[in-house]
Amino acid sequence: MSLLSIEFFLCFLPFVIIYNLANEKIQNILLCVFSLSFIYLLSAYVFSVFIIFCLFTHFLALLIYTRNNVYIYTSSSFALLLFLSFFKYYESIKDSLDYLLSLLHLNMNVEILFVVGLSFYTFNALTYLSAIYNKKQYPISLFNLITYLGFFAIFTSGPIFRFSYFNKQFLSKKRFMKINLILSLLLFALVKMLVLRNIFEDYFLSYLENKENLSILGLIICFYFYSFMLYCDFSAYVNLVSALALMLGIKLPKNFNNPFKAINIQDFWRRWHISLSLFIKDFIYIKLGGSRCGFFRTKLNIIIAFALSGLWHGNTINFLFWGLAHAFALCVVSSIKFRFFPLLSMFVTFTYISLAWSFFYFASFDEFLQYYECFFLNNKVSNKELITFLIICAYLIFNFYSKNLLALLCLFFKSVNIFVKIIIVILVLTLVFIFMPNGIPNFIYAGF
Repeated sequence: MSLLSIEFFLCFLPFVIIYNLANEKIQNILLCVFSLSFIYLLSAYVFSVFIIFCLFTHFLALLIYTRNNVYIYTSSSFALLLFLSFFKYYESIKDSLDYLLSLLHLNMNVEILFVVGLSFYTFNALTYLSAIYNKKQYPISLFNLITYLGFFAIFTSGPIFRFSYFNKQFLSKKRFMKINLILSLLLFALVKMLVLRNIFEDYFLSYLENKENLSILGLIICFYFYSFMLYCDFSAYVNLVSALALMLGIKLPKNFNNPFKAINIQDFWRRWHISLSLFIKDFIYIKLGGSRCGFFRTKLNIIIAFALSGLWHGNTINFLFWGLAHAFALCVVSSIKFRFFPLLSMFVTFTYISLAWSFFYFASFDEFLQYYECFFLNNKVSNKELITFLIICAYLIFNFYSKNLLALLCLFFKSVNIFVKIIIVILVLTLVFIFMPNGIPNFIYAGF
C-alpha cells in the first residue's frame, strides 16, 4: 500500500480521528496495530521478517543491559548489520552460497528477496542498542519496540528516527498539531512528487536518450535534471511522512535543509539526508576516531565512512565510487583554507554533486564509461542547451538568495481564514491531478 494511494488515506483519516480522541495508552496500541497492518498489507513476507527482526533485537537489548559489556554490545550491533547485509546482498552471494551448500551435499534453492524498510529500521535499532549500552537505558517492552521500529510513517524510506528522540515523544500524550505546517508539508509533497518530479524525469530521460548528440554542457545539464528529480522524490516523501506524523502528535527529525544552497560538499551533507549524515558521523566516522587521530587518519576515516555509505546504497562498484567521490571532495574541502565567492562555490558544488549522481544512476561501470565517452563526441553547444543552462542558473541564483519557502507558506496559511485555506488546497489539488502521471509513482529511496 502506497502512502500516496487513495486506499491509504481512506484508512488513515478515520484512524487519525479515533487516535486523537484516545488517551495515551490507547493511542500507543492504535499506533502499533495500524503500523503492523500497514506492514502486512505491504507484504506478508516483509511482515514476517520484521517480526523476527524485532524479536532478535529485543533479545539483544536484554543481553546488553544485563551484561553491560562492550564486546556484547559490539557483537550485537554487528549481528544486526549481518542480518541487514544478508537480505540486502543475497543476490550477489547466492551463487557462491549455492556452490558451498552443494559441497556439503545440501541442495537449497531458496529465493530470498530484499525486504522493504529493512535498512532504515536496522539503523533505528542500532540507535536503540546504543542508548541501552551508553546511557544505561532500561530495555523497552517488545510491544513498544515493535511500535518504534514499525512506525508506518518512516518504515519504508526513513528518515532515521533515533530511539531517544522517539521515546521522549512516545511516552507523552500526543495530539494533532500545527495545522498550517501540515497543510504546507502536504502541498509541498504532492507538488514535488506528482508534478515536478515527473517533469524533471521526462527532461532527464530525453537528454539521456539523446546523449550522443549532446555537447559537454548538455551532458552536464542531463544530470542537473537528475539532481532535481532525486531531490523532489526524496524530499517529497519526507514532507509527506512529516505531515502524517504531525497529525499523530509526533515530530520527525528534519532531513533536508535546501541542499542546493550548499557552498561546499561539507555544507551539502549538513543539508541532504541529514538523519543519515548524522548517523554516518556518529556511528562510523566518530567510532573510527573522527578527527582526533591526526591528518592522514582523519582523511582515512572520511574515506571509510563514505565508502560504507556508498555500499549501503547498493552493492555494485558504481555505488562504491559514488561514496569515494564524496569522500575525495570532503578530504579536499576540509584541507584547504581558501574560500571562493559563495555563489560560485554553490554552482561548482551543485555541478560536482550532480555529476557524482551518475555513479548512483548507472547500473554498471561500463554504462557509466559509455556516458562519459560522449563528452568527447560533440563540442557544439546548441541554443536549446544554452537556454536551458541559463534557466537553471537563474533558478539556482534565486534559490540561493531566497528565504525558506515552506516557512513562508506556513506564515501565509496562518494569516488567512479557513475558507481561503480550503480554496487554495482545492486549487493546488486540481492542478496536481491535471499534471500528475498515470498511477502512483514509487519513491526511489524505498529501494534502499
